[in-house]
Amino acid sequence: MLKLYSAKLFDNVRFWELERNRNHFLADTSAYQKLISGLKNIRNVFIKESGLSKSIVHKLLVRCILIKYLEERGNGQKKKFAQEFFLKEFGTENFFELLGIKGKVLDVFDKLSSHFNGRVFEWKEEAERKILSKANLQGLAAYLDGKNINNQILIWAEYSFQYLPVDLISSIYEAFL
Repeated sequence: MLKLYSAKLFDNVRFWELERNRNHFLADTSAYQKLISGLKNIRNVFIKESGLSKSIVHKLLVRCILIKYLEERGNGQKKKFAQEFFLKEFGTENFFELLGIKGKVLDVFDKLSSHFNGRVFEWKEEAERKILSKANLQGLAAYLDGKNINNQILIWAEYSFQYLPVDLISSIYEAFL
């Protein structure tokens, strides 16, 4: 029984994916599934409100999730990522302050792309860059920062990315891309 319910299985998403557990546990009501469902809800609402393409919104959401993960996980030392990066580079405490300023999101992605290897934050498509530079992302910033109380779409306020496993980020990435 200890092997069936080991901490390693719970630490990543594999536990919920195993056939024997699907019949005994309601994975649909897990915090992970609620987060993914909430993000899909935000995606749908934001696509309608912004007029941006589904592709651009998906790319934005994946990058926002990665940034939120970096903000809360930190840099392996006592300082959190935001304290070091966003204050130094942009004079703000977090990404969502910048997301609401027209055109700033590309500056953030460009800085992050040069800061990290792997080109995860790189946004190369020139046509999409042009669209993003003019897009109003305040609604997305409000949804993701948990400030859109009127529509009751609160995501980040309910979750601590400090404790979410990397596997969940992969699941979210797969759900959106």
